[in-house]
Amino acid sequence: MEGFRTTGFFIFVLIILVWACDEVHGTIKYEVEGITGSTSKFNSSSSGNNNAGPVSSDSTSGVSVVVASSSGSSVTSAGFKHAVKVFHFLLGHWGESKHGPVPCGDIYCEWVLSDHIKHLKDNLAYLTPATHEGMPWVTLSMYNIHSWWEKTRDPKPAICELHTNLTMAETEESFVRYGYLFDAAFKNFDGYSSTHPHSNLQRIYIETFLNESHFLPLRNFTSLIKAGSYVASDCHRRDSANANRDHVVQMIRNEGFRIDGLGRCMHTEPGPEGVSLPKTRDTRYNLYLKRSTIGHFMFNLAFENSLESGYVTEKPFDAILAGKIHCAFPNTFLIVRALHF
Repeated sequence: MEGFRTTGFFIFVLIILVWACDEVHGTIKYEVEGITGSTSKFNSSSSGNNNAGPVSSDSTSGVSVVVASSSGSSVTSAGFKHAVKVFHFLLGHWGESKHGPVPCGDIYCEWVLSDHIKHLKDNLAYLTPATHEGMPWVTLSMYNIHSWWEKTRDPKPAICELHTNLTMAETEESFVRYGYLFDAAFKNFDGYSSTHPHSNLQRIYIETFLNESHFLPLRNFTSLIKAGSYVASDCHRRDSANANRDHVVQMIRNEGFRIDGLGRCMHTEPGPEGVSLPKTRDTRYNLYLKRSTIGHFMFNLAFENSLESGYVTEKPFDAILAGKIHCAFPNTFLIVRALHF
């Protein structure tokens, strides 16, 4: 996800993760936007079971995950069926998350976010009261796997780090690029969340939730630069994860079409119009600047760095928000034809 990676930040899409435990059958049931499923590989006793191994569950889609209660417990006076507390370990340059109460439907949810494990451990140790309106807390430790690897160079956390009922690893990167880390790490957690449809909980980028207020004003068609823009900063050429995107850009240029490289990869100097991509220390504002800049061009080549099922980042949505005709894999040859404007 290079919209933030250009300045070292990641957009974290908050997945409301709430799992209710059927302690008799060891089954967890969930509902994702009306799609139900279950998995029986969690040991969800009240004493907790970290590092229980991976789970196998139905492929799901969507972001908001709410529990379909398997115990038939009554709803409290406040309308909640369960109370869940998530302890999220995340370094700032790998993403954004929430802190405090978050809406989870009929589940009472609280999120504790920190880039220091000790801070999370202290919050867990002093979890008082032990119940919320009479409901015992279900605790979940969520590790951004890139943050954890960066801090420890260990693919799994020690069981004593965060002794919660359940553990989860999360990422918004692709298996194509980080498979070596995922293979070593995910088996040590109760589950994992990624963009891949085989994830226990599939996630999507927040940019997929668009409304009118997000769209930039359209520029007059006659004022547009009759060229395409390309913004990429991971120039891992000849890498299988690269999806040959730089090569495709070069192919298009070889056909005589103008493609302005605004990032580090395939970079070009500003054309006669003087349009370039500015940067600031404000990562959110940089996203706005990117969309505004590509809005000067007729096309945007919104190529991901990996070709993988489910892996769609902010790139095509940046182009949509800027009102651009966007070109994305796998329609490589259609891109070349489309640029015969």
